[in-house]
Amino acid sequence: MTREGEPLTVTATGDLVEVRLPENPSTGYRWEPASGVSEVVDAYYAQSSGPAVAGAGGTRVFRVRIEDVEEVLFVLRRSWEPPGHEPLEQRRVRIERA
Repeated sequence: MTREGEPLTVTATGDLVEVRLPENPSTGYRWEPASGVSEVVDAYYAQSSGPAVAGAGGTRVFRVRIEDVEEVLFVLRRSWEPPGHEPLEQRRVRIERA
């Protein structure tokens, strides 16, 4: 069963939004947009501050172009799992317009 993470609220700059989600890629699970995103402009992983420790978590940062929506959805899943496989978690991101 997919967990529903705490919803986030971000402010759109034009049609671009930056979304930051906690992630630990050593688990195999990575965030990806599921709906409301028309283009991923940039995506990268930033380790947590402090000493680098194998297996430590960090933050996945997305800069995405959004459609004319009030909410986008991201899912935490493993890339090798078959299509239709339930993600571990999903996170709704509410969009505020500047």
